[in-house]
Amino acid sequence: MNAYIKLGWVLPTIMEQFKGLDKEKLDNRRKKGQLEEGVIWKKAGDNRIYYHFENWDNFVENGQ
Repeated sequence: MNAYIKLGWVLPTIMEQFKGLDKEKLDNRRKKGQLEEGVIWKKAGDNRIYYHFENWDNFVENGQ
């Protein structure tokens, strides 16, 4: 049996660890408006930036 766990909104360190995405590069793309707010990233109530783990795959595959 294969199990799949959705991670949803995660901190940049998780994106770096599991997807190889450097935090600085993510921040630069976000600040340039290349990543859609609310879909790929969001700023939470604790003022931290979170990225959507699964939506990133869709962004890479479809450019959306």
